[in-house]
Amino acid sequence: MNFVLALLLLLPAQSSPSTSRESGWRGIVPLHSKRSEVENILGPPAETLSNSVLYRTKDGTVLIFYSKGTACGTKGSGWRVPSDTVIAIDVNLGPGHHLSKLNLDETKYTKKSGGHRPEDIYYVNEERGEVLRVFNGDVMDIHYGPKSSDKDLKCRP
Repeated sequence: MNFVLALLLLLPAQSSPSTSRESGWRGIVPLHSKRSEVENILGPPAETLSNSVLYRTKDGTVLIFYSKGTACGTKGSGWRVPSDTVIAIDVNLGPGHHLSKLNLDETKYTKKSGGHRPEDIYYVNEERGEVLRVFNGDVMDIHYGPKSSDKDLKCRP
């Protein structure tokens, strides 16, 4: 699979507000999509962990985290959503997926440094719930979490 096609599959285009880029990853939306919807889209996972599942693609791995559905104030709760609701998606790409190939509108992202390595650069878009981690120009992983418009679903301390 060529590089451009791989990116199109992993990061849908930004040209239309109705694209899955605006609403999670491949139509899977944190705090809104259920496990059954994920499995309808992606099929059965390669591995099932305690509150997450792992999918393998030609370009990396996808880890999808689910809510336990526990009440706010209970250990492990963070969001007021039912059990088996997607709460986050991590797409781990590894080297070879250069940021310049994404045609990312950097004006829509806050750029931060630090993290695991001082050389890591994070592109954060809270409105979309996206965080891209870039190392030496390569997009290493993309985190899809709740959008800023969903913050009302967060458990309050």
